[in-house]
Order: sequence, then C-alpha cells, then structure tokens
Amino acid sequence: MKTLSVTGIAIVICGLLVAVVYVRRINTENHLFADLARGEDRSPEQEIRLVRELGSCSGEHSTEFLLNIALDRKVRASEAARAEAIQVLGSRGNSSTAITLSDLLQPHEEVGVRTAAATALERLPCIGECNRAVMHYLERLWWGELNQEERLSAPSALQAKHQLAIWRAEEEELRRILYSVLIRQKEETEHNLATIYGLGTPAPSGFAFVLASRLGLREACPLILESERAMHDDGPIVELAPREEISNAIKTLNCK
Repeated sequence: MKTLSVTGIAIVICGLLVAVVYVRRINTENHLFADLARGEDRSPEQEIRLVRELGSCSGEHSTEFLLNIALDRKVRASEAARAEAIQVLGSRGNSSTAITLSDLLQPHEEVGVRTAAATALERLPCIGECNRAVMHYLERLWWGELNQEERLSAPSALQAKHQLAIWRAEEEELRRILYSVLIRQKEETEHNLATIYGLGTPAPSGFAFVLASRLGLREACPLILESERAMHDDGPIVELAPREEISNAIKTLNCK
C-alpha cells in the first residue's frame, strides 16, 4: 500500500507539472499573438521575431495563431511577418494546411505572401483543392490578369522599368515553384486538366495545353492527341478550338 501511495503521489505531481507547463505555454502564445494584434508601430524585423517566437511553440493553439497571421485574420501584420508565419506552417502542416495556404495564391495578395505560400506547398501534400487552386492561379495569369504589384505606378519611367524587371523575376520564380508543386502530383494534375479544363475533349481550354507543355507533362500526350483528333470533325465548337496551343503542345512534348 505504501508503494502504491508513493506511486500515486508521483503520478499526481507529474500531472500537475505537465499542466503547469501547458498553461505557461498557452499563456506565452496568447501574449505573443496579443502583441501582434495590438497593431503597435513595429519594424518588420520586430514582427518577424514575434512570429518566430510563436513558431517555436508547438501544438494546435500556436498553429491557429500562425494561420491567423498568414491569412491576415484578426491581426494586421506586415508582408514579411505573414511570409514568416507561412514558412513555419509549411514545416509543420499537413494536407489541410496546404489547402488553406493555397487560398493565398491570389493576384491581389502581395508577392512575398504568394511566394511564401508557394514555397510552403513544396513541402506539403498539395492534393485536392490545393492542386486546383494552384492551377486556377496560373490560369488567371495566363488570361492576362495583373498581380497586385503590377497595378502600382512608379514615380518615373526609369524606376518603372527597373521595378518591372524585379517583379517579373519574382513572378518567374513563383511560377517555377508552382510548376514543381504540380509536377510532383502528376496523376492528379493530369486528372484536373481533363476534368476541369477539358483536356481530351472536343472543347478544351487552351490553358490545358499551355500548362501541360510548361510542366513537360508527356503523360498528358494521349489526351492531347485525343483533342487534336477531334479537330478534324466538323462543328462550331471545333472551329473555335485552340488549335495553336494544341499544335505547340504536341511539338513541345513530342507527342506521337
């Protein structure tokens, strides 16, 4: 009985210690997030430090705070702080986190946020809605939609030219990352090209052929050739088909 009593006391003490540590960690996380949420004037470096301290805490509680920062929700953080939160989430997240972060691939988001989200998706399982969100963002750019930074005006023509070169380089790197995300999930990417963009049908989107070419997705050749064969049929739909995109895809991927 004496041994059992000592064991029981030890268990209770251990339980209390765990509870104390947990409460302290939660209080620390709450304090760090509250510091950011107060909206005081801070440098991006100071905000990044707070985010990193929050990121050093583990568990769902800190993850929820990091998501709020990344999504600019309940707190107004700088682009740099949001990008830092996204990077932390990329190292600890899952497919659900990937879907949430893929929502940040929007032309109205700042380039640092979009790039951080894309980089995080390289480390996460980007499937389902995530894969489709990546493709949708690339499609919007293909149609000519401008990103947030491209809508800004520079004070002079010289500065505008310099800034445009920087933006284009950043966007090129962003696309490279997103292409690697899609090519990692080849089967799902091919499936979405078929079911969403009509690859293999008589009425495909030109974007499907452009993306397949840029990805070097030779696995899509049977579907590309199927659409190409449909071009020999008669009908108003076929007359408006993206023949140039199809021809370029066949040449680029060496489809036979």
